[in-house]
Amino acid sequence: MNEGLEQELLKAHPVLYPDLKPRWDDAPHFECEDGWGEILKELSARLDRYAATDGLAVVLVKQKFGGLYVYTELQDDARAVDGKTDANVRRWLDEATRKSLCTCELCGGTGRRRYKGRARFVQVLCDPCTVSKGYAT
Repeated sequence: MNEGLEQELLKAHPVLYPDLKPRWDDAPHFECEDGWGEILKELSARLDRYAATDGLAVVLVKQKFGGLYVYTELQDDARAVDGKTDANVRRWLDEATRKSLCTCELCGGTGRRRYKGRARFVQVLCDPCTVSKGYAT
């Protein structure tokens, strides 16, 4: 994800992303492309209220098998999360993943899973981005 969009998310939700760091040197904080930015903005807004009240934090955001996966944990001093909160968080994380599976990771348009290199790398792309990235159509 481009640095401007990363900084926008990090600044808008500092309690939700307190320790989100790149996993290796020169890596992005959010390990996905810009097309999923709107999905992440919507998810972050939903999760933000639990960050402040329940100590929920996002620890990893990445693309895996063509989908967006957001990993969360409770901070050490957080109180126990009740069943309703836990169900809401899981539902919203699953919804973000489902949306990503039909949203082009590059441009945010309507896309589908595309495979490159004997299906070793999977990405959700629209038709124009598929051609520009050299994937089979």
